[in-house]
Amino acid sequence: MDKKNEYNVIKDLREKSHLKNSPLYQSDMQNYQKKGRPFGGQCWILDDSCEIIDYEFFNRHLTYVNFKTNGQEFLCIGVHMPFDDPKKKSNSKSLYELIISRICIYFKMFEERKIPVVILGDFNADPFRQNRFDYIFKDMIKELDLVLISNLNTQFCPYTYEKRSGNSSKYRAKLDHILINKLSIDYPVEIQCNILDDLGNMSDHRGLVINMLLKHSFTIENDNTRIFNKTQDTLINFKNNDILEFYKTSLKKNFELKCQNFCKKNLSISRQEHINNFYEAICDSFDISINQTSEFQNVFQEKQSLPKIKVRKKNWFNLELFNIKKRLVEIRDLLVISACDLLEKEKKDLKKNFRSIQRKNIFLHENKHIKRFEELSLKKNREEFWKYIKRQKKK
Repeated sequence: MDKKNEYNVIKDLREKSHLKNSPLYQSDMQNYQKKGRPFGGQCWILDDSCEIIDYEFFNRHLTYVNFKTNGQEFLCIGVHMPFDDPKKKSNSKSLYELIISRICIYFKMFEERKIPVVILGDFNADPFRQNRFDYIFKDMIKELDLVLISNLNTQFCPYTYEKRSGNSSKYRAKLDHILINKLSIDYPVEIQCNILDDLGNMSDHRGLVINMLLKHSFTIENDNTRIFNKTQDTLINFKNNDILEFYKTSLKKNFELKCQNFCKKNLSISRQEHINNFYEAICDSFDISINQTSEFQNVFQEKQSLPKIKVRKKNWFNLELFNIKKRLVEIRDLLVISACDLLEKEKKDLKKNFRSIQRKNIFLHENKHIKRFEELSLKKNREEFWKYIKRQKKK
Protein backbone atom coordinates (compact mmCIF):
# COMPACT_ATOMS: atom_id res chain seq x y z
CA MET A 1 0.00 0.00 0.00
CA ASP A 2 1.49 3.37 -0.96
CA LYS A 3 1.39 6.39 1.34
CA LYS A 4 -1.32 8.16 -0.64
CA ASN A 5 -3.77 5.27 -0.40
CA GLU A 6 -2.82 4.69 3.23
CA TYR A 7 -3.69 8.31 4.05
CA ASN A 8 -7.06 7.90 2.33
CA VAL A 9 -7.84 4.88 4.53
CA ILE A 10 -7.23 6.99 7.65
CA LYS A 11 -9.16 9.89 6.15
CA ASP A 12 -12.18 7.65 5.55
CA LEU A 13 -12.32 6.87 9.27
CA ARG A 14 -13.57 10.39 9.91
CA GLU A 15 -17.25 11.01 10.54
CA LYS A 16 -19.39 14.14 10.40
CA SER A 17 -17.73 15.46 13.55
CA HIS A 18 -14.35 15.64 11.76
CA LEU A 19 -15.00 18.17 9.01
CA LYS A 20 -12.59 20.89 10.10
CA ASN A 21 -9.60 18.97 11.45
CA SER A 22 -7.90 16.67 8.95
CA PRO A 23 -6.07 13.68 10.44
CA LEU A 24 -2.52 14.43 11.55
CA TYR A 25 -0.69 11.48 10.08
CA GLN A 26 2.80 10.20 9.37
CA SER A 27 3.29 6.91 7.56
CA ASP A 28 6.19 4.53 8.08
CA MET A 29 5.15 2.03 5.44
CA GLN A 30 8.03 1.02 3.20
CA ASN A 31 7.85 1.04 -0.60
CA TYR A 32 9.43 -2.40 -0.79
CA GLN A 33 8.36 -5.83 0.41
CA LYS A 34 9.76 -6.96 3.72
CA LYS A 35 9.26 -10.02 5.87
CA GLY A 36 7.20 -9.55 9.02
CA ARG A 37 4.51 -7.13 10.10
CA PRO A 38 5.12 -3.61 8.75
CA PHE A 39 5.05 -0.55 10.97
CA GLY A 40 2.03 1.46 9.83
CA GLY A 41 2.64 4.89 11.31
CA GLN A 42 1.09 7.38 13.71
CA CYS A 43 -2.15 9.32 13.51
CA TRP A 44 -4.08 11.87 15.57
CA ILE A 45 -7.81 12.18 14.77
CA LEU A 46 -9.40 15.14 16.56
CA ASP A 47 -13.02 16.19 16.18
CA ASP A 48 -14.09 19.73 15.34
CA SER A 49 -14.44 20.77 18.99
CA CYS A 50 -10.62 20.80 19.16
CA GLU A 51 -8.47 23.70 18.03
CA ILE A 52 -5.08 22.33 16.99
CA ILE A 53 -2.26 24.59 18.21
CA ASP A 54 0.84 22.56 17.35
CA TYR A 55 2.00 19.01 16.64
CA GLU A 56 5.17 17.09 15.82
CA PHE A 57 6.16 13.62 14.63
CA PHE A 58 9.63 13.15 16.11
CA ASN A 59 10.18 9.67 14.71
CA ARG A 60 8.26 6.41 14.36
CA HIS A 61 8.26 6.02 18.14
CA LEU A 62 7.13 9.45 19.33
CA THR A 63 4.66 12.22 18.47
CA TYR A 64 2.68 14.92 20.23
CA VAL A 65 -0.30 17.18 19.58
CA ASN A 66 -1.08 20.40 21.45
CA PHE A 67 -4.73 21.44 21.21
CA LYS A 68 -7.45 23.43 22.93
CA THR A 69 -11.00 22.27 23.65
CA ASN A 70 -13.74 24.06 25.60
CA GLY A 71 -11.27 26.83 26.37
CA GLN A 72 -8.74 24.48 27.99
CA GLU A 73 -5.36 23.67 26.49
CA PHE A 74 -4.04 20.08 26.50
CA LEU A 75 -0.87 18.28 25.48
CA CYS A 76 -1.09 14.66 24.33
CA ILE A 77 2.13 12.69 23.77
CA GLY A 78 1.80 9.42 21.87
CA VAL A 79 4.46 6.72 22.05
CA HIS A 80 5.24 3.38 20.44
CA MET A 81 8.43 2.49 22.27
CA PRO A 82 10.96 0.00 20.86
CA PHE A 83 10.96 -3.44 22.46
CA ASP A 84 13.95 -4.93 24.23
CA ASP A 85 15.51 -6.77 21.29
CA PRO A 86 17.88 -9.50 22.60
CA LYS A 87 19.78 -9.42 19.28
CA LYS A 88 20.42 -5.66 19.54
CA LYS A 89 20.64 -5.09 23.27
CA SER A 90 22.77 -1.94 23.28
CA ASN A 91 21.00 -0.31 20.33
CA SER A 92 17.49 -0.98 21.63
CA LYS A 93 18.35 0.40 25.07
CA SER A 94 19.93 3.54 23.58
CA LEU A 95 16.87 4.12 21.43
CA TYR A 96 14.53 3.58 24.38
CA GLU A 97 16.46 6.08 26.52
CA LEU A 98 16.50 8.57 23.62
CA ILE A 99 12.69 8.49 23.38
CA ILE A 100 12.36 8.84 27.16
CA SER A 101 14.67 11.87 27.14
CA ARG A 102 12.63 13.42 24.32
CA ILE A 103 9.43 12.91 26.33
CA CYS A 104 11.10 14.75 29.22
CA ILE A 105 12.00 17.60 26.84
CA TYR A 106 8.38 17.89 25.65
CA PHE A 107 7.22 17.81 29.24
CA LYS A 108 9.60 20.62 30.26
CA MET A 109 8.64 22.67 27.19
CA PHE A 110 4.99 22.77 28.24
CA GLU A 111 5.54 22.78 32.01
CA GLU A 112 5.45 26.59 32.27
CA ARG A 113 2.02 26.71 30.63
CA LYS A 114 0.59 24.67 33.51
CA ILE A 115 -1.69 22.59 31.30
CA PRO A 116 -2.89 18.98 31.60
CA VAL A 117 -0.47 16.55 29.94
CA VAL A 118 -1.44 13.04 28.84
CA ILE A 119 1.23 10.52 27.75
CA LEU A 120 -0.21 7.38 26.21
CA GLY A 121 0.70 4.43 24.06
CA ASP A 122 2.80 1.27 23.95
CA PHE A 123 5.74 1.67 26.34
CA ASN A 124 6.91 -1.96 26.03
CA ALA A 125 7.48 -1.83 29.79
CA ASP A 126 5.56 -3.15 32.76
CA PRO A 127 6.03 -1.33 36.10
CA PHE A 128 5.27 -4.60 37.91
CA ARG A 129 8.14 -6.49 36.28
CA GLN A 130 11.87 -6.30 36.88
CA ASN A 131 13.24 -6.00 33.33
CA ARG A 132 15.70 -3.25 32.39
CA PHE A 133 13.18 -1.25 30.32
CA ASP A 134 10.76 -1.49 33.24
CA TYR A 135 13.25 0.32 35.49
CA ILE A 136 13.78 3.08 32.90
CA PHE A 137 10.02 3.50 32.60
CA LYS A 138 9.55 3.72 36.38
CA ASP A 139 12.37 6.26 36.67
CA MET A 140 10.62 8.46 34.10
CA ILE A 141 7.36 8.32 36.08
CA LYS A 142 9.20 9.33 39.23
CA GLU A 143 11.24 12.09 37.58
CA LEU A 144 8.25 13.76 35.90
CA ASP A 145 5.95 13.12 38.89
CA LEU A 146 3.37 11.36 36.72
CA VAL A 147 0.32 9.31 37.67
CA LEU A 148 -0.15 5.91 36.03
CA ILE A 149 -3.87 6.43 35.54
CA SER A 150 -4.42 3.08 33.81
CA ASN A 151 -3.58 1.34 37.09
CA LEU A 152 -5.81 3.48 39.34
CA ASN A 153 -9.09 2.03 38.09
CA THR A 154 -10.14 -1.58 38.62
CA GLN A 155 -9.87 -3.35 35.27
CA PHE A 156 -11.90 -6.29 34.02
CA CYS A 157 -8.96 -7.13 31.76
CA PRO A 158 -5.76 -7.02 33.88
CA TYR A 159 -3.32 -6.95 30.95
CA THR A 160 -2.78 -5.10 27.66
CA TYR A 161 -0.47 -7.56 25.90
CA GLU A 162 -0.84 -11.27 25.33
CA LYS A 163 1.51 -13.60 23.49
CA ARG A 164 -0.16 -16.84 22.58
CA SER A 165 1.31 -20.24 21.87
CA GLY A 166 -1.28 -22.34 20.09
CA ASN A 167 -4.66 -22.18 21.83
CA SER A 168 -3.28 -21.56 25.31
CA SER A 169 -2.25 -18.24 26.78
CA LYS A 170 1.50 -18.09 27.21
CA TYR A 171 2.48 -14.64 28.44
CA ARG A 172 0.58 -11.53 29.59
CA ALA A 173 1.79 -8.09 30.68
CA LYS A 174 0.75 -4.45 31.01
CA LEU A 175 2.81 -2.78 28.30
CA ASP A 176 0.35 -0.05 27.23
CA HIS A 177 -0.26 2.82 29.62
CA ILE A 178 -1.85 6.23 30.06
CA LEU A 179 0.03 8.66 32.28
CA ILE A 180 -1.02 12.14 33.34
CA ASN A 181 0.61 14.95 35.28
CA LYS A 182 -0.74 16.03 38.67
CA LEU A 183 -2.48 19.05 37.12
CA SER A 184 -4.60 16.69 35.02
CA ILE A 185 -6.02 15.16 38.21
CA ASP A 186 -6.94 18.56 39.66
CA TYR A 187 -8.55 19.86 36.48
CA PRO A 188 -11.25 17.31 35.50
CA VAL A 189 -14.30 16.73 37.62
CA GLU A 190 -14.04 13.02 36.92
CA ILE A 191 -11.46 10.84 35.18
CA GLN A 192 -11.76 7.18 34.18
CA CYS A 193 -9.39 4.85 32.32
CA ASN A 194 -10.24 1.38 31.03
CA ILE A 195 -8.54 -1.45 29.16
CA LEU A 196 -10.75 -2.58 26.28
CA ASP A 197 -11.08 -6.32 25.75
CA ASP A 198 -12.80 -6.27 22.36
CA LEU A 199 -13.30 -9.54 20.48
CA GLY A 200 -12.97 -7.62 17.23
CA ASN A 201 -9.45 -6.52 18.12
CA MET A 202 -7.00 -8.52 15.97
CA SER A 203 -3.89 -7.08 17.62
CA ASP A 204 -1.90 -8.74 20.38
CA HIS A 205 -2.27 -5.47 22.32
CA ARG A 206 -5.46 -4.32 24.01
CA GLY A 207 -6.79 -0.82 23.49
CA LEU A 208 -6.99 1.78 26.28
CA VAL A 209 -9.52 4.56 26.64
CA ILE A 210 -9.50 7.57 28.97
CA ASN A 211 -12.66 9.57 29.71
CA MET A 212 -12.52 13.01 31.31
CA LEU A 213 -15.52 14.94 32.56
CA LEU A 214 -14.35 18.53 32.27
CA LYS A 215 -15.46 21.78 33.87
CA HIS A 216 -17.13 24.26 31.54
CA SER A 217 -17.46 28.04 31.53
CA PHE A 218 -20.78 29.52 30.51
CA THR A 219 -22.62 32.84 30.29
CA ILE A 220 -26.28 33.32 31.17
CA GLU A 221 -28.80 34.95 28.85
CA ASN A 222 -32.30 34.22 30.12
CA ASP A 223 -34.39 31.65 31.94
CA ASN A 224 -35.01 29.64 28.77
CA THR A 225 -31.36 28.99 28.04
CA ARG A 226 -29.34 25.94 29.02
CA ILE A 227 -26.26 28.08 29.65
CA PHE A 228 -24.88 28.61 33.13
CA ASN A 229 -23.73 31.99 34.35
CA LYS A 230 -20.27 31.06 35.59
CA THR A 231 -17.77 28.26 35.96
CA GLN A 232 -18.91 25.60 38.37
CA ASP A 233 -15.81 25.10 40.50
CA THR A 234 -17.47 22.45 42.62
CA LEU A 235 -20.14 19.86 42.18
CA ILE A 236 -23.49 20.39 43.83
CA ASN A 237 -23.48 18.82 47.27
CA PHE A 238 -26.69 16.79 47.25
CA LYS A 239 -25.70 15.23 50.58
CA ASN A 240 -26.75 18.50 52.20
CA ASN A 241 -30.49 18.28 52.92
CA ASP A 242 -31.12 22.01 52.42
CA ILE A 243 -29.48 21.98 48.98
CA LEU A 244 -31.20 18.73 48.01
CA GLU A 245 -34.64 20.04 49.01
CA PHE A 246 -34.04 23.26 47.11
CA TYR A 247 -33.08 21.26 44.00
CA LYS A 248 -36.19 19.06 44.28
CA THR A 249 -38.46 22.07 44.63
CA SER A 250 -36.72 23.90 41.80
CA LEU A 251 -36.88 20.89 39.48
CA LYS A 252 -40.56 20.29 40.19
CA LYS A 253 -41.40 23.93 39.54
CA ASN A 254 -39.34 24.19 36.34
CA PHE A 255 -40.63 20.88 35.05
CA GLU A 256 -44.22 22.02 35.51
CA LEU A 257 -43.54 25.37 33.85
CA LYS A 258 -41.69 23.87 30.89
CA CYS A 259 -43.90 20.86 30.26
CA GLN A 260 -47.41 22.07 31.10
CA ASN A 261 -48.26 22.83 27.47
CA PHE A 262 -47.25 19.42 26.13
CA CYS A 263 -50.27 17.60 27.53
CA LYS A 264 -52.42 19.15 24.81
CA LYS A 265 -52.09 17.96 21.24
CA ASN A 266 -50.58 20.57 18.95
CA LEU A 267 -51.90 20.15 15.40
CA SER A 268 -49.63 22.84 13.97
CA ILE A 269 -46.50 20.68 14.26
CA SER A 270 -45.69 17.06 13.49
CA ARG A 271 -45.69 14.32 16.11
CA GLN A 272 -41.90 13.96 15.94
CA GLU A 273 -41.38 17.70 16.36
CA HIS A 274 -43.75 17.66 19.32
CA ILE A 275 -41.69 14.84 20.91
CA ASN A 276 -38.43 16.67 20.20
CA ASN A 277 -39.74 19.85 21.81
CA PHE A 278 -40.94 17.87 24.81
CA TYR A 279 -37.53 16.27 25.38
CA GLU A 280 -35.85 19.64 24.95
CA ALA A 281 -38.18 21.12 27.57
CA ILE A 282 -37.28 18.31 29.98
CA CYS A 283 -33.56 18.96 29.46
CA ASP A 284 -34.10 22.69 29.92
CA SER A 285 -35.89 22.13 33.23
CA PHE A 286 -32.95 20.07 34.52
CA ASP A 287 -30.36 22.59 33.33
CA ILE A 288 -32.16 25.59 34.82
CA SER A 289 -32.68 23.74 38.12
CA ILE A 290 -28.99 22.85 38.30
CA ASN A 291 -28.11 26.48 37.60
CA GLN A 292 -30.46 27.77 40.30
CA THR A 293 -29.27 25.15 42.79
CA SER A 294 -25.66 26.09 42.08
CA GLU A 295 -26.47 29.72 42.85
CA PHE A 296 -28.34 28.69 46.00
CA GLN A 297 -25.40 26.54 47.10
CA ASN A 298 -22.98 29.45 46.69
CA VAL A 299 -25.16 31.70 48.85
CA PHE A 300 -25.75 28.89 51.33
CA GLN A 301 -22.03 28.19 51.69
CA GLU A 302 -21.27 31.88 52.15
CA LYS A 303 -23.80 32.04 54.97
CA GLN A 304 -22.34 28.91 56.55
CA SER A 305 -18.83 30.38 56.44
CA LEU A 306 -19.87 33.53 58.30
CA PRO A 307 -19.02 33.56 62.02
CA LYS A 308 -22.02 32.58 64.10
CA ILE A 309 -23.19 35.37 66.37
CA LYS A 310 -25.03 34.26 69.43
CA VAL A 311 -28.37 36.01 69.46
CA ARG A 312 -30.32 36.30 72.64
CA LYS A 313 -33.64 34.62 72.45
CA LYS A 314 -36.50 37.04 72.73
CA ASN A 315 -39.02 36.26 75.42
CA TRP A 316 -41.87 36.92 73.06
CA PHE A 317 -40.52 34.58 70.32
CA ASN A 318 -42.46 31.37 70.92
CA LEU A 319 -43.00 28.16 68.93
CA GLU A 320 -45.88 29.65 66.97
CA LEU A 321 -43.72 32.50 65.68
CA PHE A 322 -40.89 30.07 64.94
CA ASN A 323 -43.14 28.02 62.62
CA ILE A 324 -44.35 31.16 60.84
CA LYS A 325 -40.78 32.32 60.28
CA LYS A 326 -39.78 28.90 58.97
CA ARG A 327 -42.60 28.99 56.42
CA LEU A 328 -41.63 32.53 55.37
CA VAL A 329 -38.08 31.34 54.64
CA GLU A 330 -39.46 28.49 52.52
CA ILE A 331 -41.64 30.91 50.55
CA ARG A 332 -38.68 33.23 50.03
CA ASP A 333 -36.65 30.38 48.48
CA LEU A 334 -39.57 29.36 46.27
CA LEU A 335 -40.03 32.92 45.01
CA VAL A 336 -36.36 32.96 43.99
CA ILE A 337 -37.19 30.24 41.47
CA SER A 338 -40.24 31.96 39.99
CA ALA A 339 -42.90 34.50 40.89
CA CYS A 340 -46.23 33.18 42.17
CA ASP A 341 -49.27 35.23 43.21
CA LEU A 342 -50.50 32.59 45.67
CA LEU A 343 -47.15 32.50 47.45
CA GLU A 344 -47.01 36.29 47.55
CA LYS A 345 -50.47 36.40 49.16
CA GLU A 346 -49.50 33.71 51.69
CA LYS A 347 -46.31 35.62 52.49
CA LYS A 348 -48.28 38.83 53.10
CA ASP A 349 -50.80 37.06 55.37
CA LEU A 350 -48.07 35.32 57.35
CA LYS A 351 -46.20 38.58 57.94
CA LYS A 352 -49.39 40.23 59.15
CA ASN A 353 -50.10 37.30 61.46
CA PHE A 354 -46.49 37.33 62.70
CA ARG A 355 -46.66 41.02 63.68
CA SER A 356 -49.99 40.53 65.43
CA ILE A 357 -48.72 37.63 67.55
CA GLN A 358 -45.46 39.47 68.18
CA ARG A 359 -47.25 42.55 69.56
CA LYS A 360 -49.50 40.39 71.73
CA ASN A 361 -46.56 38.44 73.19
CA ILE A 362 -44.56 41.60 73.86
CA PHE A 363 -47.55 43.12 75.67
CA LEU A 364 -48.06 40.00 77.81
CA HIS A 365 -44.37 39.84 78.65
CA GLU A 366 -44.23 43.52 79.65
CA ASN A 367 -47.43 43.16 81.65
CA LYS A 368 -45.92 40.21 83.49
CA HIS A 369 -42.79 42.26 84.10
CA ILE A 370 -44.81 45.15 85.59
CA LYS A 371 -46.71 42.83 87.89
CA ARG A 372 -43.46 41.44 89.19
CA PHE A 373 -42.21 44.95 89.90
CA GLU A 374 -45.33 45.68 91.89
CA GLU A 375 -44.92 42.51 93.92
CA LEU A 376 -41.31 43.36 94.77
CA SER A 377 -42.16 46.93 95.68
CA LEU A 378 -44.79 45.71 98.13
CA LYS A 379 -42.27 43.37 99.74
CA LYS A 380 -39.85 46.26 100.25
CA ASN A 381 -36.89 43.90 99.97
CA ARG A 382 -34.04 45.90 98.46
CA GLU A 383 -31.71 42.95 97.85
CA GLU A 384 -34.31 40.86 96.06
CA PHE A 385 -35.41 43.87 94.01
CA TRP A 386 -31.93 44.63 92.63
CA LYS A 387 -31.23 40.97 91.92
CA TYR A 388 -34.32 40.93 89.76
CA ILE A 389 -33.19 44.08 87.92
CA LYS A 390 -29.79 42.52 87.19
CA ARG A 391 -31.37 39.36 85.85
CA GLN A 392 -33.55 41.38 83.51
CA LYS A 393 -30.55 43.27 82.15
CA LYS A 394 -28.78 40.02 81.28
CA LYS A 395 -31.75 38.75 79.27
